[in-house]
Amino acid sequence: MRERRLPVRAGFAALIGALWCTACASPPTTKSRIEDAVMAMGGREKLRGVQTVVMRDGTGTRLRIGQMAHATDPEEPAALSKVTETLDLAGNRAALDYEIKLGGFGQHRQEILTTKDGKYVGLENVAGRPLAVMSPSGLFSWGTQNHPGFLMVRNVITVLLVAAEGASSQAPETRDFAGAPHAFGTAKFSDETIGLYFNTQTKLLDGFEAHDIDTMLGDQPVLYTFADYRDVDGLKWPFRLRRATGADTIEETTFDRFRTNTKIDPKRFEGSK
Repeated sequence: MRERRLPVRAGFAALIGALWCTACASPPTTKSRIEDAVMAMGGREKLRGVQTVVMRDGTGTRLRIGQMAHATDPEEPAALSKVTETLDLAGNRAALDYEIKLGGFGQHRQEILTTKDGKYVGLENVAGRPLAVMSPSGLFSWGTQNHPGFLMVRNVITVLLVAAEGASSQAPETRDFAGAPHAFGTAKFSDETIGLYFNTQTKLLDGFEAHDIDTMLGDQPVLYTFADYRDVDGLKWPFRLRRATGADTIEETTFDRFRTNTKIDPKRFEGSK
């Protein structure tokens, strides 16, 4: 029986196919993990098309508000309710609106970072007080963030798109996150390096670690968690957000309603109730 041989062309094609498959089997990099997360959320074009984000009817808890009678006393968590976060990505503005309750103390608060004549301005509107106009550095929050400006740079869209530009070309390592193994990689983000945790099943970004300026303690390492992703206007978006330092949760909030690219009432950035 004569030996059968592949034609030269067929053999060459098979060799190219094998090499192509070998290349496809190469381990993912942090950059490719980011691109997978972008696609899992809805795609780069869809994410770049988001101009406004409004999260409503949030409820949760907040610590780190410094209201203990003595410095060594255990801290009682405050309750957050009626939380509305408004993010104007196109206009570089952000507004926090919420109610906070700690024991017998309760307050409706708004903290707003907006612009006037091309410069950033801070607005603080607290029940029972006149509207305070201040520099952005004088603005702080007891809500979901320590400052509304964090909302502009710590949201999942900005984190993914900016991190993609400075992502590591190395293969991510495996690290535990929220009780499950995740792909962990690093990326340059503005003037710092952040660590990113990717869900290997959903491909989504489940969290990241960075440094934030704490109102009382200064520069602190912070772990952000994105959870409960749901479909919103053709995108996947996390409805539950958590911030923690070490093993201590600073804040955790779950939102009930979410909209993107909706028209925002101008009064939202004027401190009007």
